[in-house]
Amino acid sequence: MNVVILTHTCPRFRGDQAAAFMKGLGNGFVAAGLRTWMLTPWDAAFQPDRERRYTVITYRYIWPAAWQVLGYSRTLVNDMKMKLGATLVAPFLILFGILNLWRLVVRHKIDVINAHWIVPNGFIGAVVSKLTGDTLVPTLPGSDVFLAQSNPLYGWMARVAANQATAITTNSPQLGQDLAALGADPAKITPIIYGVDTAEIYPSQDGVATKRQALGIRPDELMILAVGRLVAKKGFRYLIEAMPAVLQKIPTAKCVIIGDGDQRAELEALVDKLKLESAVLLPGFASRSEIQVLYNAAQVFALPSIRDDAGNLDDQSVALVEAMAVGLPVLATNFPGYSIVIEDGQNGYLTKERDPGDIARALVTMLGPRRSQLGQRSLALVRTKFSWPKIAEQYRQLFERIEDDAVDVKKPALSLRNS
Repeated sequence: MNVVILTHTCPRFRGDQAAAFMKGLGNGFVAAGLRTWMLTPWDAAFQPDRERRYTVITYRYIWPAAWQVLGYSRTLVNDMKMKLGATLVAPFLILFGILNLWRLVVRHKIDVINAHWIVPNGFIGAVVSKLTGDTLVPTLPGSDVFLAQSNPLYGWMARVAANQATAITTNSPQLGQDLAALGADPAKITPIIYGVDTAEIYPSQDGVATKRQALGIRPDELMILAVGRLVAKKGFRYLIEAMPAVLQKIPTAKCVIIGDGDQRAELEALVDKLKLESAVLLPGFASRSEIQVLYNAAQVFALPSIRDDAGNLDDQSVALVEAMAVGLPVLATNFPGYSIVIEDGQNGYLTKERDPGDIARALVTMLGPRRSQLGQRSLALVRTKFSWPKIAEQYRQLFERIEDDAVDVKKPALSLRNS
């Protein structure tokens, strides 16, 4: 079976943090027996990467190159709205995305278009699917659904994609419900989360002592790690607000929040206000190789995400599953997506939204005597359910069911696939 992954963000070089999970997805598809291409906008940062087992095809959508500002974590402000420059060039990305996807589908006899982010890629895929008769399966990571909810044009594009789609996957059942509220058929929607590359993220003490020393964390101190963009929906302010209560019970606790974003100044001001300068660290961005060491340097992982004031939801993070892959107990908000990977009280805890007290209680428990037991359960869940081979197999089975159901269905008369 021939599959194209349509995206506007993916790792451009080895160790790139931009949608690093897309590399695991592509390699997972290949390992599952799917011939896989990835179509994505061109970017000057692209470099050869022998670890890619799929074929990357890039396209330009506007000239000069400096005007290509969509994707690669450059599109949104605080994950809530598109930047002005991105909005202005979006029509060109859609137009050239359609042309390049159509050419790829025809040339390589693609069977399935797997479009990540229903806006804009689901819409691009819907147009080409209508022309060629190929199966369209959009995937919902999160902010794309929020954009569709908040903008009538994007909402229309999402409905076009949902109507043309044979199936829709999502990393959170709640995101599926949000899309259904816009008019998508709930029967088409199935949860398949993003997985973790266990060859890249795994238990290891290599570099851990050096990294902890660089952060100023002593061997006897307990490290709480959080990873993600510094945006409201990640809920980092509630993690910071939980730290005074944690420190009352565990004075040796340190909280390290890795990432950067529009909320940095606000979070730094909160740390100062609560006088937590020695207990809460915001070191900024980390590379993929550093992330592997940071996970192993920590004792627990926390990501108390929220539905922010604008309605944007964070309900499944690759970082949390990666933390599980090194054997960490994990904490997240009690949302449907996180409940897929967290067995409450078994490998971590699901806490109340925007509740520093509940977060603190869970962290104190996770840092206690059951820490090792909780972490071992996390590691077992990743190996049996959430590694990329396991996730890619779910996709393959879905694609095969769709193709089997369509065996006797004639392609649309408009089909240009073999023209």
